[in-house]
Amino acid sequence: MSLVYKKHKKHKWPKGFGTLCPHMSAQDAQVLLDRSVRILEESGAEQRWVVYDKWVFRALSEDHGTTWHGHPVVGEQVPEWVLQQLVDCGHIQDKKRRKLRQQDTLPGTGNRPGEPGKLEVAP
Repeated sequence: MSLVYKKHKKHKWPKGFGTLCPHMSAQDAQVLLDRSVRILEESGAEQRWVVYDKWVFRALSEDHGTTWHGHPVVGEQVPEWVLQQLVDCGHIQDKKRRKLRQQDTLPGTGNRPGEPGKLEVAP
């Protein structure tokens, strides 16, 4: 089954809240989702995680895996067991895991206070 990205206004600038996504196209968001790694929580809930540049994204589904929406997570807030699974499957190297553990804010800034930066994903 292919993954389908669905925009979710909760994490979008300017009226969103929580961790705001950087400005990016729906195509770039889909590319990140396609590159994501499936990780199961102890409860059995499925999440998708991807690291791109200095950004960590978690994708969630509200319809049992039919569509997914994502949001950024500050590196130090990513559970260690998730980062370790990303290392174990070859998604990131251990050096990157250690660097993300030290990240205490989201990377990049926009033109206005609180505005997220722009992210363009390389093919």
